[in-house]
Amino acid sequence: MPSHPFHSHTDFPSPLFLATSLCLAGSSLFGISRRAAATLEFVPNEDRVSPPMPAAFALTMLASTTAGDAYTFKDLAEMHRKAGFGEATAQPIPNSPHTLVIAKA
Repeated sequence: MPSHPFHSHTDFPSPLFLATSLCLAGSSLFGISRRAAATLEFVPNEDRVSPPMPAAFALTMLASTTAGDAYTFKDLAEMHRKAGFGEATAQPIPNSPHTLVIAKA
């Protein structure tokens, strides 16, 4: 999946829309025996004010979108679960503020 698929700079998609999008992406991969979803995200901690770069992204979303927020790993894992994927894992990218979120079917 593309980088930062869950964020729009004009409006913030609802979790239901995102779960449905993940489900459709998973369905399109149905013919592949090992179905998985991987997204590259700024993932703030549950407090949404740390670590610094994901927190800055959350602030940007708050200031520049209608429903401004950034999803925590717990939020993203739940979206993947609702879309039919299994347990999600978070892999911090070394020397980067990004986290790779991976969920297998």
